[in-house]
This record gives sequence, structure tokens and C-alpha cells, in this order.
Amino acid sequence: MPKIHNHYVPKFYLKGFTEVSDSEMMFVYQKGTIEPFRTQIKNIGNEKGLYPDELEIALANDIEKSANPILQKLRNFELISEDEKLEFSRYMFSMWLRVPKHLGWVIEKSPKIMDKTFSDVEKQLQQLAEKYPDKAYLVNQRIKQLHDIRTNKVDEFIKGMWLKNIPVGIDRPPVQILANMEWRFLESDSNQPFVTSDNPLFYFESFGIGNEKSEVSFPLSKNLVLWAKWKMEIPSGFHKARTQFVKEINRRTISSALKFIFSPQTAYWIPILLSKKRIRLNRIV
Repeated sequence: MPKIHNHYVPKFYLKGFTEVSDSEMMFVYQKGTIEPFRTQIKNIGNEKGLYPDELEIALANDIEKSANPILQKLRNFELISEDEKLEFSRYMFSMWLRVPKHLGWVIEKSPKIMDKTFSDVEKQLQQLAEKYPDKAYLVNQRIKQLHDIRTNKVDEFIKGMWLKNIPVGIDRPPVQILANMEWRFLESDSNQPFVTSDNPLFYFESFGIGNEKSEVSFPLSKNLVLWAKWKMEIPSGFHKARTQFVKEINRRTISSALKFIFSPQTAYWIPILLSKKRIRLNRIV
């Protein structure tokens, strides 16, 4: 039997954003609403029937199992090795691939790709029928099935492509690019915590991650964020974050969310930002 709910934001990750360290509770803000609701981490960052069981098991065993100790080291303000940096880059990139917002991105970008794919397959089938006339009936049946998928089952087909791409996509070039960037870790305090979302890895889409102007941010806990660039003016390691920096990182996190923001406390400014169609963002220099 398939699991009822699949966690696209891991529970261990969310544990870093609870009210207090020994709690399972946090506040959740949803786009289109004003008041947050308070709930346990097991109840959020998941969706019914999002993945097949084998994919969730693979993500847990192949990605989260090795990344969780690294995440805990960072939360303890311990520096990590280059190998750990590469492993944690796999974890961050998997968090981009596995969330519903990325599925939506794939669906949005798919029409042109799908049109060409279906056209190419249909052309190949027609050539096959011409080459093997005795197989024409079977080939025509396949073409009818192709038309049915294209007309009635395209979302299901695209989701299948997305699911297949998650495990193989984790070790593609963006992982090494993330690991090659310069990383700094900025610490906030309880009066101005970092929040996270249902799509926590942020980068400027106009630059991507390989441009000299690229910036990446990834909240690690309510008190810590990873900030990555290609050239840093501050020394490596952990640093206290200015209030303005924390605000900018939180704006980025909220701007990249699909539906939900996860916060250790209530904050009047979160629904204000969630209500905006476009949030003004600035590069940090």
C-alpha cells in the first residue's frame, strides 16, 4: 500500500525551525490567508500521494541519511569538509528537485518540449509502419495511444517524467557548481529568526548559479542560513548577521515559496509579503 503522505520537506530539516529546540511545533503561513496555524512538523511539508514509496525511501536513504549529520554539524556551528560540502550540495539540490513548485515549473516549461517529443515519436512510428507494412495495425494502435496520452493524460505523463528525473538529477552539474561556490554561514538571534518555506533553496533565476553575480541562500535553522557567492568579501566561517541581512534573506525565502512559510514564531510582516505579487529583492554585496 502506498504511503498516505510524502514529505517533500524532510522532518529533520523542519526541526530546525520549531518554537524551541525540544518542541515539534511551529507556525505555518499560507498564501491567501492572514492568520497562521500552529502545528507539528509531521503535519506539514507533505502531500498525499506525491511520490511512489520507492522514491521516498531512496531520498531518505541516499540523500537525507548522509546529509542530516552534516546539517547538524552546521547547526552546532562546526565547519564542514570539502567532501561534506559536496554531499550537502546534493541535499540542497534535491530539495529543489523534489518540491511541488519544481513540478509546477516542469509543467509550465513542458509544452514546447512535449510537442516536439510527441511529434518525433509519432514520426518514428509512421516510418516504422512504412518500413514494415505487416506491422501497420500495431503501429497505428501505438499512435492512437500516443494521441490519447497527449490529449487526456499529459499532466500524468509529465509528473512521471518529473519523478524519474529526481533521483538521476541529484548528481548532475548544478551539484558540483553549488559545491564550488564560496559558502558563508550567517547567524541570527531569536528576536529576528530566519524562516523557511516549501521551496527553501533560493537563487536569482535571471543569473542562475553559474554567473559571477549569482547568489544562493538556504536556511539551515531559525538561527542560521547558508549564503553562497562566487566571490566573498568576508572571511570563511560563521558570522553574526546584520538585521537588514536577515530581512533580505527572509524576503528571498518568501518570494520563492509556492504556498507555505514555516516560522518559529508569529510575525506580522509574513502575510504582508505573501500577499505581494512581486517582492523586491536585492543582491547582497
